[in-house]
Amino acid sequence: MRKPAPILPALLGLALLSLSSPAPAQGPFRTEQVRFAKGASSATVNGAIKADGGVSYALTVRAGQTLKVSLRTRNASARFNVIAPGLDEPLFNGSNARDYAGKTPVAGAYRIIIYMMEDAAMRNETADYVLTIGVTG
Repeated sequence: MRKPAPILPALLGLALLSLSSPAPAQGPFRTEQVRFAKGASSATVNGAIKADGGVSYALTVRAGQTLKVSLRTRNASARFNVIAPGLDEPLFNGSNARDYAGKTPVAGAYRIIIYMMEDAAMRNETADYVLTIGVTG
């Protein structure tokens, strides 16, 4: 008689790995285009997200410009990532910071993705926020 494969330890290991991952909560994401007022180099957006969703803000930036992003919220689980066009990894992962400033490596459509950490989804949280995006240079 054959012994069954030790699948339970493998499943437990996978479950523990998924709990430690700081990935964005999954759910409905909406996309909004960021437009600066004539002559302005920044825009401020007031918004809200639910734990099971988020917002992707898109803007076109030239290579070598300075992109600044600041997220203000009272919810500690709200975060943002900066995604450059054509890159597989985020240019900035906001899991430990609320502000970003850096030179854009390539020209194109950048995305600032506002999301909630997975633990917030378990508590069905929402977050009001103020997002400021600036481009200079």
